[in-house]
Amino acid sequence: GQVNILHGIKQSSLMRDIGKGGDMTIDIVAMLFDYILDDQNIPDSMRALIGRLQIPLLKIALLDREFFSRKSHPARQLLNRLAATAVGWDEQQGDKDPLYLMVQSIVQTIVEEFDDDVSLFETLLNDLETFLHKEEEQAVDDLMCSERGFVDPGGDRRRGRGARCPHGQAVGRRQGLRIELHAGVGEARVHRRHLLEQVVVG
Repeated sequence: GQVNILHGIKQSSLMRDIGKGGDMTIDIVAMLFDYILDDQNIPDSMRALIGRLQIPLLKIALLDREFFSRKSHPARQLLNRLAATAVGWDEQQGDKDPLYLMVQSIVQTIVEEFDDDVSLFETLLNDLETFLHKEEEQAVDDLMCSERGFVDPGGDRRRGRGARCPHGQAVGRRQGLRIELHAGVGEARVHRRHLLEQVVVG
C-alpha cells in the first residue's frame, strides 16, 4: 500500500514546537489520508498521486482553522472529489488516460505552487468539475452513437458498440470507461463524504 508519512512527521525537527493543538491537527489529517491510502477501491497509481497531497493539506490545516470547521472549504472539497473520482477509474487505461493526467496536473500544481493562497484549491476544484462534466457529456454522446448509430461524412450508416463516432473515439472503449467511471463516482461520492466526515467533524 501507499505510505502515510504524516504518522511519523510529529517526531521531525520541523514539527517539534507546534504544541498539542498542532499534534492533534497532524493526527486528524493523517486519518483523512489513511481512509484514502488504505482504500483498495482506489487504484494504486491514483493513491500514489493523491498521497503527494499529504504535506500541502497538512500545511493548510495548520494555517487555516476553517479547514476543519467549514465543510465547504475548497481544500476539503477537492480532496473528497479526487478520492471519489479515483474510485471509478480503470487503472488499465494507464498514465496517458485523460482522467489520470488531469489528477496528476492538479496534484503537481498544488505541490509546486501552493504557498498560503487557498483560492488555488477552489480554482483547481472548478477545473476538475469542468473536466468531469465534459467527460460526462462525451459519454452520453458515445452512448447515443453506439445505440442509435450515426451517419458518417461519407453517408455510411454504422451501428453497434464497436462503431466509431465522428470525433474519432471508439465507442465501445469510451462508453465502458466513461459510463463506469461516472457511475462509480456517483456511488462513491456519498460513501466517501460519510467516511471523511467521520474524521473531520465540521
